[in-house]
Amino acid sequence: MKQSKNVYAVVLAGGSGTRLWPESRRARPKQFCRIGSDKTLLELTLARLDGFVPAMRRVVVTQQAHYEHTVEVVRAEETGALAAEIVTEPVGRGTLAAAGLATLQLLARDPKAIIISMHADAFIRDVPALQRALAVAVVAAQQDYIVLLGAKPRYAATNYDYMVRGAPIEDLQGVYRARFLYRPTPREAAAYVQADGYFWNSGIFVWRAVLFRQELHALQPHVAEVLSACLSEGGKDSARLHEHYARLEETSIDGGVIALSRRCTMLPLDCGWLDIGSWDALAQVFDTDKDGNLALGKVLMRACRGTTVKTSGVQVVTLGLTDVVVVVTADAVLVCAKERAQEVRELVATHDLL
Repeated sequence: MKQSKNVYAVVLAGGSGTRLWPESRRARPKQFCRIGSDKTLLELTLARLDGFVPAMRRVVVTQQAHYEHTVEVVRAEETGALAAEIVTEPVGRGTLAAAGLATLQLLARDPKAIIISMHADAFIRDVPALQRALAVAVVAAQQDYIVLLGAKPRYAATNYDYMVRGAPIEDLQGVYRARFLYRPTPREAAAYVQADGYFWNSGIFVWRAVLFRQELHALQPHVAEVLSACLSEGGKDSARLHEHYARLEETSIDGGVIALSRRCTMLPLDCGWLDIGSWDALAQVFDTDKDGNLALGKVLMRACRGTTVKTSGVQVVTLGLTDVVVVVTADAVLVCAKERAQEVRELVATHDLL
């Protein structure tokens, strides 16, 4: 499915992935992890763009510390060519700064640029369906809408933001006004799953670069000013870029622009999307046995229910576990109740386990 020469893809690959500890570490964050595949999450993300956005119009945004590893991952073994251009941040400042930096760079190169922004840590079951949705979103972006792809909730997740589908946009079939909702309570999430018109925020956005710049100046003028300084002649020097970029506070695209913009719309996405952001999500991504167990690697399970076990080489045997997560790497082991998997992030941060 081909697109016009003005469509670009920006893949955000700068997260730390602390909820996926001990697989995800400071030196090898989650975009470099292989989970249920022989390819990294970043490689799988880029592969979903094949036939839709060519390598020459793809940009991976990562932190400077991960540049060399990113080059290794995106370099084709056969030809040695990169599957995407790499843009580096001196320090992480959230998804708004990362996507904004890449968008403004592409705008300077192509005044008609249309940007597809996505994260490098999602699971997509139906890639053709994703590309069909992106094609519709590109058409809407050409009419000066920011389009957020919304996935139909599969369970009452409290770690996702949601959106409510509003009135349809005239002359844009399948595109709707949208209202953004921050992460719900368990009770609210249960109600959203049962109600019609509520969707998970997939973190996949499509916008015209010039409109994004306008919205950034209107809604986040400080971010716009700092990013402009980063891209000025002085800001091209690495020391100057670091100086400017460090002035930013960590802000997400969602809270910084999407939740505030009057140009925001949503497009329902039916492609089996899930965020691989925590260990409890894996049982929703991969096939489990009849008792809801998921085994990744050399695993032997007996009399277990609802348990996820992942091992990177070492044989793991579990007996009589219910709703437990076990992750084993060469130098660390995680064992936790599945319902508390979201707390791994806090535990890792508190004890500096990365």
